[in-house]
Amino acid sequence: MESAEGRINVTSGQFDETELSDHSNWREAWQNEDPDVPHGYLDCLAMLQAVSRTVAGPLAPAELEEARARFRAGTPCPVASLEDLARLIQLAIPDRMPAR
Repeated sequence: MESAEGRINVTSGQFDETELSDHSNWREAWQNEDPDVPHGYLDCLAMLQAVSRTVAGPLAPAELEEARARFRAGTPCPVASLEDLARLIQLAIPDRMPAR
């Protein structure tokens, strides 16, 4: 996953075990040039979470829990933009691992 010129590019690829991190239990690839951002995922749900945070920004934990409670209770979650979809992804897919 890379971000450039206001776009997020997600591509399928291969990497070897030397790029995987023990922080992610060997499930995410990290690159030396930007060590704070994972650049490869073995878990597609983790990749979707990362893309959604890039698009809409991460929801604060309290805001996320409140929104998840409303969503589970049946409150409609309108999706009229890419940012709305990114927020829905954050609501629907549980975090795969704690923030680094």
